[in-house]
Amino acid sequence: MLPDDSRFPNSEGLAAARARAARVRSRSRLATAFLSGTVIAAIAAVGLARDAPPFGREIRAAAVTLTLLAAILLLVASRWRKASGSREGSGLWLSFALLEAVAWIGAVVARLTGDARHGLLLAASAAIGMFIRWPRATFPNSD
Repeated sequence: MLPDDSRFPNSEGLAAARARAARVRSRSRLATAFLSGTVIAAIAAVGLARDAPPFGREIRAAAVTLTLLAAILLLVASRWRKASGSREGSGLWLSFALLEAVAWIGAVVARLTGDARHGLLLAASAAIGMFIRWPRATFPNSD
């Protein structure tokens, strides 16, 4: 909690800090929602892999193709955030959405292969990517 503005001569800086803290809180809530979707996808991957019937060679080829698509989406999410130039804004949220899509692709791959490790690996890589991009406040140096 930040102190009252009236006791400080530089109240514009304090108001800006409060506004920045409010933006970070709202972005953190949205990031938590995306991360929750990733966790649900990991749980779904385990459940779907248990009930998977044996599939043929064609389905396994589709699983490899989906894994390649997930790898491409991981790279696109990374490049998208760097292209947007900041940890805030629409570029961050699009990269979070792409990372959650990677986790759900992992659940589909787990269903197709019957092995939960594939889905858990993709969900874990998506979660790590989210933690790296997690919104946090950066305050200018006051010196």
